[in-house]
Amino acid sequence: MKKNIFNLVTSIFLLLIFQQNIFSQTLLIDPAGDGGFSNGSTFTANGWTDANSTNNPWVIGTAIIGTPYTGNSAYVSTDGGTTFSYSNTSP
Repeated sequence: MKKNIFNLVTSIFLLLIFQQNIFSQTLLIDPAGDGGFSNGSTFTANGWTDANSTNNPWVIGTAIIGTPYTGNSAYVSTDGGTTFSYSNTSP
């Protein structure tokens, strides 16, 4: 009986000591396919549905160039996508 209790306590102790968290990565948005912004210059072409207003709309373009961004990206623009800008007076 004592040996069974000892084995149980030892097993629980070892499980607690050697417990490890396992981490993995999940690709939620594929930058090279649908969900990324490389398929075209519209949200629909990239698998998105946009719900923009006339003030501070989201656009897809190349105004944000440089590390780490290459190619198309989504950004807020008040001038039709020429630059990335936001007007804090127009909600």
